[in-house]
Amino acid sequence: MVVSGMQSPNGSPSRRQRLVDAAHDVFSESGYDGATVAAITARANIATGSFYRYFPSKQACFLDLLDTLYGELMRAVLAARAVATDGEAKLLASVEAAVASFLAQGPLARLVAGSRHGPEPAVRARVEAVANEMARLLAKDFAELTDGQRSPTEAHAAGQFLVGGLEKLLDSALTQDPLPSPGALLPVVRQLTVGMVVGLRDVR
Repeated sequence: MVVSGMQSPNGSPSRRQRLVDAAHDVFSESGYDGATVAAITARANIATGSFYRYFPSKQACFLDLLDTLYGELMRAVLAARAVATDGEAKLLASVEAAVASFLAQGPLARLVAGSRHGPEPAVRARVEAVANEMARLLAKDFAELTDGQRSPTEAHAAGQFLVGGLEKLLDSALTQDPLPSPGALLPVVRQLTVGMVVGLRDVR
């Protein structure tokens, strides 16, 4: 798979980009523990020593992939939010775009989801930071759609709760083989989101 990135002056992928593309495939196929620098460089057809000109470690390479994946996810979310007209529409657009973008990563999505509970602190921290950013956006929407009748603490809790629910939903979906399409999952995502909206509006 080709991951968005730099090209050389002649239009072909740069050496670094070839490593990133190869890493995407090797991590997807072998998992984090099974992936090796040797396998990544062999797939990229680049000398093993050249890997360390771009990445100090396998973990650094994986974090680079995470940054790319989450960058694409957040761009999709922000683009979806830009055409929404109110808090509820922004909320639905955000969660639908996030789920679709994440599932589009295919097998890599399984690895990323599992890394939330993995042994690598830096990886866990990166995943948690993105989840918190998503929760912050959703909290703004919950505050808007309740016309300020809920405290910032309640809106924040609702955002965190919805992100947690989406993570559990994705964890379950990612155990399936083949992976479900985004379209198969979106009705459940909408039901979960709308249920939270109704509940937050009704609570007195």
